[in-house]
Amino acid sequence: MQASRQGRHDEAVAMAQQALSAGGASAAAYDVIAFCVQRRDGYAAARPHMLASLRLDVEQESAFHRLASASNPDALREAVDFLAQELRRQPLIGDGILLFQAEAGRAWPAQDVLSLLHELAARWPRLWQAPVALARQWLQLQQPHQALATLADAAESFPLLPRVHHERAEALRLAGRVDDALEANARAVALSPAWSRALRLQVDLLCKHQLRWNDAEPLLQRALQTRDGWADADLAGLLAWVHEHQKRHADALALARRSLRLDPSQGWVWGVVRRLCDDAETPHVFDEVVDEVVATCVRAGQPGRQPGSAGALASAA
Repeated sequence: MQASRQGRHDEAVAMAQQALSAGGASAAAYDVIAFCVQRRDGYAAARPHMLASLRLDVEQESAFHRLASASNPDALREAVDFLAQELRRQPLIGDGILLFQAEAGRAWPAQDVLSLLHELAARWPRLWQAPVALARQWLQLQQPHQALATLADAAESFPLLPRVHHERAEALRLAGRVDDALEANARAVALSPAWSRALRLQVDLLCKHQLRWNDAEPLLQRALQTRDGWADADLAGLLAWVHEHQKRHADALALARRSLRLDPSQGWVWGVVRRLCDDAETPHVFDEVVDEVVATCVRAGQPGRQPGSAGALASAA
């Protein structure tokens, strides 16, 4: 795949075919060939390899997305019909149900998608992904009450899965029920204290909706104390934002700097630094942070975190 990304398409296809011959047929091996052939010859040429991958495992995520990326409406409809057929035929782990809900609406009417999701939920009642996909489809159909009822049942059936409680909290937030969303998402955070997505929602609900900055702080502090917490740029940036609104500017600036050293692509954290420096009338500090982050990028030599992009994001903040 690296050879294909570098433009060595013939070499990439040959290597992928050799790997398939040596290692035997597998969904992953056919998916690699599909990737390489598509980059060289286009969607139509790669399609047989996508189908071969998905016949072996319809939940091979990259192959699923690749097949559903058809730009031609007829080809897209054929792709979604094929995926539905394989979802009915194969045993499922569950992720394919979520993938289908996300992709099928580009080719199928929303009610038809809903019908298949109901069918799969009835067939696989022990998969949490089925009610979550159903709820998302109800929301797409602008039926929030049906979505909330589905997720309430799912929360009772899967009480130890933070993802289910988080999905319910998101639906409650969309329905304007902020207090109920806080309660539901608190269960997700209790089950997975360092899960960034649930933490971000809880902080958003506490702070943006209720200005409860002091309640958000201990959640983030606890998450940062986990094994990998201090390596999470998003968590550090979130706590910097909370400290900014607590008027703890020195703490906020220190955490924002740490966040940007970990990931300089976060434009919103650059915005925190810019506001802190503007409030303190210390523009030279902002320039120091830019220099510090650029130097960190140069030393690390990390792809996708080049100093030029860090400087551009800082300038836009």
